[in-house]
Amino acid sequence: MILTSATARAEFEMWKNKDGKSAELELTGVEVAAGGTQVNFRTKAGKDVVFKLENLSPEDHPRVKAWHERNTLVASFGYATNQPLAIAEVEPALDPGKAPLVFVFDLKGEIALPLSRLKISNGKIVADGKELIVGKWTGVVDDGNSQRDPLNTPPPGPPARKWTLVVKAEGDFGEVDPSTCEFSADVEVATGKSAKEVTASMALPKAASFNDEDSLQRGEQVADPFTIRLGTAFWPLPGKQGDGSVTGYQFTVVTDPAKLNLGEGADPVISRAFVVKGKEYPWSIYKGDAEDPANLVVKYWSEASSTTLKLTKAASNKGKPPGE
Repeated sequence: MILTSATARAEFEMWKNKDGKSAELELTGVEVAAGGTQVNFRTKAGKDVVFKLENLSPEDHPRVKAWHERNTLVASFGYATNQPLAIAEVEPALDPGKAPLVFVFDLKGEIALPLSRLKISNGKIVADGKELIVGKWTGVVDDGNSQRDPLNTPPPGPPARKWTLVVKAEGDFGEVDPSTCEFSADVEVATGKSAKEVTASMALPKAASFNDEDSLQRGEQVADPFTIRLGTAFWPLPGKQGDGSVTGYQFTVVTDPAKLNLGEGADPVISRAFVVKGKEYPWSIYKGDAEDPANLVVKYWSEASSTTLKLTKAASNKGKPPGE
């Protein structure tokens, strides 16, 4: 298991220094080092402020500790495979005819940016006491929704997100069982900070069935830094067979890289939902629950930083693939 400090979504709260002076600040990060703990804040004016933990009021120390424990990235070995994983194919294979070695680490802390590429250094794989020669390393953050916007996924929306780090090694390995290998690597992970949100109000599409000429047309609205696209869906209603009628709506979000770019491949979106009378419907909504116009909200990271994790897997740790 690997622990490291990180940044995460926060709110503006009242904080006090050891002299009793208070201010409304957003806690943005905690860095623990041999020389002491540094606490990072941001003012409402957007200015970054740094305090040593000992310079904060003692009554605020437990709040800092709780925030750090709640938001620290934790990576632990999940499983290894020599079967290609779709999420790991973020770059062309070095040799499509040779099976890669793939190491998957479970990640706690929803601050890693999905689809962001991992910067890998000091990678090492040992099989039967012999270090393997790796021709190419690639890695990516997966949040369990690698298809991003799976079509025909009725409410309540996509499966729960589960963050993993996927590291792929390519080379002329021969017959190697990755579950019995020793593995280690340092990976730099893009993490989100400074959460924001945008909203949009859009008229629902008018098509009534799949046979309508405009059934696949989507409404589109710019809500910087995104373009929001709202379309129809044709899911069978619970307990009924589908007949081609419009039964719901779903929307997608496209990021404008000229206005928000948090790193190669990184998805800045935290969540997106239809909002009806204060209730959120992630990604999609049944027609009977929708309001016209639709109120849409997208929460996202407006900035990014990086965190380095030291990943390790002992030869004796075979892990447990999903479903076993």
